[in-house]
Parts: sequence; structure tokens; C-alpha cells
Amino acid sequence: MKNFLSEEFNIEHLPQWFCPTCKIGILEIGEKSADIEQTAESTALRWHPNYDHEFVEYTINVILKCNNKKCCETVMSVGSGHVDEYHDYSEKGEEIHEYVTLFKPKYFHPSLNIFNVQENVPKNIVNMLNKSFALFFCDSDSCGNRIRACIEFLLDELKIPREFENKKGEVKRASLHSRIENLPQVYEKIKTLLLAIKWLGNVGSHGNEGLTKKETIDAYEILKVVLDIIYKPSDEHIFDLANKINEAKGII
Repeated sequence: MKNFLSEEFNIEHLPQWFCPTCKIGILEIGEKSADIEQTAESTALRWHPNYDHEFVEYTINVILKCNNKKCCETVMSVGSGHVDEYHDYSEKGEEIHEYVTLFKPKYFHPSLNIFNVQENVPKNIVNMLNKSFALFFCDSDSCGNRIRACIEFLLDELKIPREFENKKGEVKRASLHSRIENLPQVYEKIKTLLLAIKWLGNVGSHGNEGLTKKETIDAYEILKVVLDIIYKPSDEHIFDLANKINEAKGII
């Protein structure tokens, strides 16, 4: 997940993002697959007496292609860009000075998977998770809200009621916090993890500062562990198979 942390990327050296469709291939950009246009506001500044690379702003459309020949999915991305000055030194000590175009993506279609989800995770959780992935690059607060909603659906799957009856016999909506606290002892291990995601989601909903990409990545890392704990495929069938082979002392 760490390769998603940067806000912007060198358009000529994008990270090795996995294809969201086959989850095997790497998305690659072709030689003529980036449409880079200077914004009207940036263009108007060309006549400024102090005009230099720092005034340049772009609108960028990128076409990425999965390099898995059995997939070849096309992923479209839209975002902004600007020019940055790069200084370095070669192995011979010679100064390297060049200008690079940095790309700040806002949207991907299909959206990238920030992490892969196990096949046996319920569909409603996966669907909500995919909605959060679609928001990851453009709106961290909304992304955090979707991650928080994944917890609500997870608690539904674990049969934790969304409503309760108070002492007056009135049916009230249970808070996410109380639902987490009502998890049975068998899920005690994940309570702390779920509460952490809840607090981050609350910041996205009500916090003045708002969430950053790092904090949404933190939420994803915690959620992945939770899903792995609850929905990790059982190895019992392997032990059962081994026992049968041992009993037969060979082919079964």
C-alpha cells in the first residue's frame, strides 16, 4: 500500500500499480498515452515578466494498459500536473539538471485496488470497499467514510444489531461504537482494530482538519488485518486430505 502514499508521480516513471481487473498484470503507460494540456490560467501567465516553470499547470489524461496478455485491461486516469526542477549528480560527479512533469491523479476508471480482498469476503463489504477505492485519490474524507461503512456491513455479517430497544421500549439506532463493543468474546481480538477505523472515519465526517492519504492508508491496513482474521480460508481440508493419504498409505 505504500506505493499509493505519494500525492504526485513522475509521469514518465509511474509506480507499478497492479491491474484492478486481473490483479496480476502491471499497468503501463504507452509512449503516446498521456494527453497533457496546459491550463488556460497557466497559459495566460506566459506574458508575466517573471514567468518560469513554476507557473506551469496541466490537465492530464492518462491511458494505462495491463501488461498481462490474458487481460489487457485499459484503465483511464484524470488529474492535474505541474513542472518540477530536478537536480542530481551522475556517477562521474557531473551535475544533472532537468525538468520533469509531475502527475497528481484524481480519478481512475476502473478504480485501482488499494489492497486485494480475499474471495470469501461478503459481496456487500467488497462493494463498499470498491467505492472507497474510487474516492481514494480525490477525497480522503469521503474515502474514510466509506471505509467506516465497511465496518457497519461487517458487523451486520457478524449479526450485531443496528437497533436496540431502550428502557422505555423505544427502538433506537445503535451507534457504531456500541455495536463494536457488543461483539462477542470470540471477536475480542478485533475490537481495538475496529474502533481505530471508527475514529478515523469520524475525523473524515466531523473533523476540522480532515483525513490525509496516509491516514486512509492506515485505515486500509487495519481493515485488511480484520478481514484476514475473520475471512481467512480454513486449512482444515488440507489436514483432512493429508490424514486420508496417510490412512491409505498412498493414493486415495
